[in-house]
Amino acid sequence: MRNHEVRDPLPSLARLGAFLRSRRLLLAPEHAGVKATRKRRTPGLRREEVAALAGISLDWYTRIEVGTGAVPSVQTLVAIARALQLGDLDTRYLFEIAGLPIPQQQRAAAETVPLAALEHAIMNTRDTAGVMYDLYGSPLCWNAAADGLFRWSTYPDAFSRNMIVAGLNSSYYRDFFGKDFITVARNVVGMFRRAYTTTDAPPLAHRVYEFAKTQPIFQEMWSEHSVADEYTLPGPMLRYVPEVGELCLDYTDVVPLHDPKVIVRFIAPHDAPTIAKLAKLVKLGRPGRLSDPAN
Repeated sequence: MRNHEVRDPLPSLARLGAFLRSRRLLLAPEHAGVKATRKRRTPGLRREEVAALAGISLDWYTRIEVGTGAVPSVQTLVAIARALQLGDLDTRYLFEIAGLPIPQQQRAAAETVPLAALEHAIMNTRDTAGVMYDLYGSPLCWNAAADGLFRWSTYPDAFSRNMIVAGLNSSYYRDFFGKDFITVARNVVGMFRRAYTTTDAPPLAHRVYEFAKTQPIFQEMWSEHSVADEYTLPGPMLRYVPEVGELCLDYTDVVPLHDPKVIVRFIAPHDAPTIAKLAKLVKLGRPGRLSDPAN
């Protein structure tokens, strides 16, 4: 869990205005298609020029920039971002400051950043289980050790491999997680709720929800309105795989800076007996990706 947060001391509306002002002063009039008709005392665009380019009133733009107005609408911020010619990163940050949902175009741009380096690291880690999840509990790629633990390669498709669907359909995971099953299930549902209710969920996530909402255990946990920011605690945790026996494992999660919509999880042996069982665990599994067919 995150125990400490560093926050900007400015209130959100003041931060929003300060950011807009900084970007307004960086945009040269000629780059915005504005004719410089008289000598300017300050660099960049004037407030009235931004307002005109955005198609809003000068009074409204001024109140947004000085922090005395209400939070602008998504449409207004989109228009201002275009007027100021903000890039994808600046636009996402603008909406984050305002506490508004990020427009689809910027979300798509953020999500197209290649994750090849992380996938390579996962697939080539030999003594640790590695898996990349999305925020809806679907494993995107995994190595052989992770598959030996979770058995994803035995499932026919991406839907069946989702953590919620697999957990509801197979008794294997109750035995695997043992006494931690309910705690892990609540965290998985909490992670899913957090993503599903605050983003434009992909079709696979909608399919997962439509299936899960018919199941009593999911209904109960969903009705609690709990959210989570991790699937399990760091460990050490005891897990059970029938062919291998009891395993003592440590967990660590990595959230890529350039793509916070995925979680990379590494699961390492905690003690010597578990290390000794690792080779057998690797032989049980097969590396793969979410869309792969079953073995």
